[in-house]
Amino acid sequence: MPGQPVAVKLQTSTDVVRAHFDAFDLDEANASLLREGKPVALAPTPFAVLCALVRQPGALLTKNALLDEVWGHRFVSESVLKTAISEIRTALRDDPRQPRFIETVSRRGYRFIAVATAISTTRPERASVSEIRSMQAPLFIGRAEALSRLHGAWDLACSGRRAVVWVVGEPGVGKTMLIEHFVAGLGDVACARGQCVEHYGTGEPYLPVLEALAELCRRDGTVPALLRAVAPIWLLQLPWLSTVEERDALRRELAGVSPERMLREMGELLDRFTEHRPLLLVTEDLHWSDRATVQLLAYIARRRGSAHLMWLASFRLAEMVAQEHPLNPMRHELRLHGLGEEIVLDPFSETEVADVVAQRAPALAGDEAFVRALHERTDGVPLFVASVLSDVTAGAEQGDEDAGVGARLARWAVPERLAAIIEHYMAKLGGEPRELLAAAAVCGVEFRVATVAAVLARDAAWVEQHCEELARQRLWLTAPGAGQGRQSTEPAYLFRHALFRQVMYERTAPLARAQLHGKVGAALERERSEGAPVTAAELAMHFERGREPMTALRYYAEAAGTALANLIPAECKDLTECALSLLGRAPEGTERNTLEIALATLCGMADFNLLGVGPEAKGAFQRAYGLLADVPQHPLRGLLLYGFGFVLSLRTEYGEALAVAERAEAWASDANDPALLLAACTIQAHVHLHQGRPRAGRSKIERALPAMESPAAGAGVSFVADPPVTLLGLLAIHLLHLGLVAQARVRLSQAH
Repeated sequence: MPGQPVAVKLQTSTDVVRAHFDAFDLDEANASLLREGKPVALAPTPFAVLCALVRQPGALLTKNALLDEVWGHRFVSESVLKTAISEIRTALRDDPRQPRFIETVSRRGYRFIAVATAISTTRPERASVSEIRSMQAPLFIGRAEALSRLHGAWDLACSGRRAVVWVVGEPGVGKTMLIEHFVAGLGDVACARGQCVEHYGTGEPYLPVLEALAELCRRDGTVPALLRAVAPIWLLQLPWLSTVEERDALRRELAGVSPERMLREMGELLDRFTEHRPLLLVTEDLHWSDRATVQLLAYIARRRGSAHLMWLASFRLAEMVAQEHPLNPMRHELRLHGLGEEIVLDPFSETEVADVVAQRAPALAGDEAFVRALHERTDGVPLFVASVLSDVTAGAEQGDEDAGVGARLARWAVPERLAAIIEHYMAKLGGEPRELLAAAAVCGVEFRVATVAAVLARDAAWVEQHCEELARQRLWLTAPGAGQGRQSTEPAYLFRHALFRQVMYERTAPLARAQLHGKVGAALERERSEGAPVTAAELAMHFERGREPMTALRYYAEAAGTALANLIPAECKDLTECALSLLGRAPEGTERNTLEIALATLCGMADFNLLGVGPEAKGAFQRAYGLLADVPQHPLRGLLLYGFGFVLSLRTEYGEALAVAERAEAWASDANDPALLLAACTIQAHVHLHQGRPRAGRSKIERALPAMESPAAGAGVSFVADPPVTLLGLLAIHLLHLGLVAQARVRLSQAH
């Protein structure tokens, strides 16, 4: 129909892409993708897919056409192509819902929709994927030991000792990157690759092996003849290598043979093929493999005799354990007999994360706080590190400079690609484990069994049993080791990855999440009353998110007071600002005014410590002072009056300072409060000192000296220094100004 896109089969043309689109420059010959002149990291296979799309802008390229062009065959699953497209979109920052570069045509393929200019076709041959791998030199950090072990295994294979090696690690830890780097470093060797795909129900037997075998047939014309000679059953699985008549004859000849014959045939085929040159067989994502492939792998590993063969496979241990995959007992048995080697990839250390930052964002490389925050947020998982770093640096380029890059990182949303990966695992959870993890995610990265049990109204043993099961799967949870977690005998668990916890938290409905926060806050309150080390700040956060503002404000005030007492004014400032912004959600009345006075007073104290006598400290104290008439017996009134008056005096606003002191003096007289009297006299003495009135200052201080003997003197009013010490120091200065040196020396000794 007119106006409808036309499916275009990719030509076998040798055109080499060299194009400009939007802010990007793509140069296939040099394996280069630039954005505004800066290199963009893109793995070799997605790079080849991008080149194929840009080569025919505006044309619909079917999935099969792309698979044929990039992988050279049709045995790679569509999921591999989807992954490559996703990586391209991440590199180009292309939103699949509103694409600017790559458009998905449902169930058919993809189309490059940007305007591309300066496409060149000057070279006679287009670079192959293997050439791109060697030229592009993708980001590769750490893994030196793992790479050395792989080369050691290859050396054994080349000497005639068959080697079976597994690269093991969690999703995103870099298994494929390690394998890609290893293969690229071998140069021109016989290498056949197969990809296991996730299936529901029974998977096709030997799928990744057939994929590798098909690749080997295309690369080496001698392999089909060898199949006919020693592995006819396998030849039947590759129908394009024989005619219909030949296949019919083979079926009649092989009727009634046992499945075990396929094992023997493949063993013989590999032995014959590797007589003259070594072969590297790569199978990725073995945790999704069918049982037949696992059985074949075990057979090849146990086969006697020499073979110049290395079978390299990768799998995710968590999924294999969770699925009770037959590979799990098999790998243990092969390792026990020295027939298999396992290379476990751990997440990056903080030093390795710093190396990634240095390569991808040199401007941030010297920011140790950012590197530490990035490592903590991503747990060092390379895929997480790269995705989050890409988003953060993109935000920086777009001018998001309201806060430091570390602060932006803390509030950054989980990148879409990572969220999709995590949601994939969430979809596999049963109802009860998901309910447990949702409650645990509200508790935080670390949580106690007792807390989650109280929130869900479940027995603690039930919660612990499910936590243990999730921890054994090595995907969602882990039990903290000795010395980790809360200092409590109660069992506790941690989310294995902070990003997993964040996505679980964000995918919980807002109303349900608020209800969970309220329940968590109530449970933690009870635990705190029983002696558990629960902080006021933690309780404040839960009650705020649980939509209980008054309770949250009380705990914010307590937490801010604790921070100030521990000489951490910056934390006090953060807590009070958060609480003061919450006041509008609390009902008006005396209780709210009481809390506002406390929070504003503590905020003023923090501002004075951090910023001096600027407008911030004065404004905070003034806010609290304005409400004091409604709550005249406020427990912090002494600290408020003393602090406010002292700040006003230092700002040379002497009239206002004396007015505050007179009010304090009046309240002190009415309530017979020695602490208030001490505060009033100190402010007055300070003002008289600056105004050059030593006699008036001495008189005020000496009037307050009897109050210093009271046990209540100075209680709750400590500001810059202990009030009696401040008062005696001021008296010594006034006496010195009056020429009474000996008396001044006595007062200084008393202050000391």
